[in-house]
Amino acid sequence: MKQQKNKISVLEQQLRQNETLYHNACEVFGGSPRVFRHYSPAEEMSIDILTGTDTPRQGEVSCATLGVMHYPVGQRVGKKPLRFELCGICRAEYEDFPELISRCAVQIMTAQAKCTAGTVWEDSVRTYIPESKMHHILLAPFSLWDKSLSDQTFDDICVRWMAVLLISEEEYAYLKQTGLNALLNLFEEKKEILSDPLRESIL
Repeated sequence: MKQQKNKISVLEQQLRQNETLYHNACEVFGGSPRVFRHYSPAEEMSIDILTGTDTPRQGEVSCATLGVMHYPVGQRVGKKPLRFELCGICRAEYEDFPELISRCAVQIMTAQAKCTAGTVWEDSVRTYIPESKMHHILLAPFSLWDKSLSDQTFDDICVRWMAVLLISEEEYAYLKQTGLNALLNLFEEKKEILSDPLRESIL
């Protein structure tokens, strides 16, 4: 019975943490975001994706995961484990973008891929957006909105938002040559075009 109570307590704690991040994302996205559950291809795992339409601009979709933070990634901030949630934006006509975000989440949750600032997942875009000129996924602490999604500190974990950015071959080469901050500075100047997978490379 005690074990069952502890299990319920953990689940309740996780739901409260999800709710905190939900309200954080809703405040940044604006509008009327909705939450959809996405499943891995074999349906052995699922992740909730908060989706907002026409935000931050008309014709764009904003996405944020809710639940990746409950899976360890082997990193710490001080004495607390560091965990991550993912976010991103895309033109609304590319309807599989939330599925791309969910696939990234599952990769992290199952420890099949790293989640660190500057991590690049090569050739990971065209499975979901075949016509994309951006072939790679970059994970970075970068705000695509006027407001920033806030890092959250809970009793047991610290949570940081990581943006899913679609990048070109040239941008990937620039990242490797000059470092993450240099590339993000360029992206800050061109933030409004980053939602379009058919955009031209900024380099």
